[in-house]
Amino acid sequence: LALLTGMFPAVAADKPPEFKVPEPMEFVVNIGRSIDDSRVLRIAIVLEYANDEISRHFSGHRPKLMHQILLVLSQQASEWLLSKQGKIELKQQIIRKINDAFRETEKTGVKDALFTDFLVQ
Repeated sequence: LALLTGMFPAVAADKPPEFKVPEPMEFVVNIGRSIDDSRVLRIAIVLEYANDEISRHFSGHRPKLMHQILLVLSQQASEWLLSKQGKIELKQQIIRKINDAFRETEKTGVKDALFTDFLVQ
């Protein structure tokens, strides 16, 4: 490295950009259409944003983000979430709900929602 530092001082002085793994938002929510169908959903979600600037903006509004997600989660039927199509639709609902609440689109706001934990009991 010392040899490279002498030959390429700018390269050695540059630090690689810091990469921070996003912290998932975790939820435990009662779901189901009735008391007889009541189940619990445990889910962790990481949101992907259109760019770094919007990511910083949304990170300052984490309670509002979580509230919007909770509203979507609490309206789900357990049998639907057990299917692949149900999970895909849930992801789309979350993206749409958050972007609507912040007056954004997938091109300017939340572009994806990734489930890092998903359990229906």
